[in-house]
Amino acid sequence: MNNLEKYLDQVVEQKPVVYEPPAEMPEEAQTVDVLGGVRRRWYVVAAVMIVICALVLPAIWLLVEPQYVVTGAVRVAPMVSGILNPEGDRGEIASYGEFVNTQAILLMSSGTTLQAIADDLGDRNLGFFSGQPQTRLEKLLAMIVPTAGPVDPEAVLRDAIAEKKITAGHLPRTELLSVTLTGNNLD
Repeated sequence: MNNLEKYLDQVVEQKPVVYEPPAEMPEEAQTVDVLGGVRRRWYVVAAVMIVICALVLPAIWLLVEPQYVVTGAVRVAPMVSGILNPEGDRGEIASYGEFVNTQAILLMSSGTTLQAIADDLGDRNLGFFSGQPQTRLEKLLAMIVPTAGPVDPEAVLRDAIAEKKITAGHLPRTELLSVTLTGNNLD
């Protein structure tokens, strides 16, 4: 501690840095003549546009398929009668929308409900449960990478729910729960 020197008499000053802007360039050098370059090489631009149109537009035309949406409705009525009200239930319930949304979540996530739906629809030989590719892109991928054998209808339902092909939700100001299926197959 005795070896430390004290610098009390020195004053540290800060000097501002003087910024000088660079010398201005003439405006002709700053502008780039893009249109002049395109006009000189118009044939290259035309050839690139023809190649793009010849390859990309047919691919878009063939690979993009129309989407079909089917919506059904289920009436959800509360089964709980009013405990505090001896007059009985008049069909009103507080937070009814939340109740119906809870029922939608239970419908979409309950294993027993999905199994019952899969058992009911699995016997109808629907193309949705066949496990076959549904879109053109999936068919092309199936040619390259073959798929496994038959699939479980409940697994197909779970995959469709996970991919948001099947959704459920409350219809506002109604007692209805809407179930929507989105797909590429009209049948």
